[in-house]
Amino acid sequence: MNKVPFYSFLVGKTSLALAEVIYIMVITTFNYQKTASALIASAGISD
Repeated sequence: MNKVPFYSFLVGKTSLALAEVIYIMVITTFNYQKTASALIASAGISD
């Protein structure tokens, strides 16, 4: 049985999950730097 498609899927899914986490961290950090409020940054609210 060929397991290459499964590993390819696993690497792709893992990469996308990591990219999503990094994206959320960048947006939250940007909001925190802009507002200096952890509450507003965590809620995703910006001016």
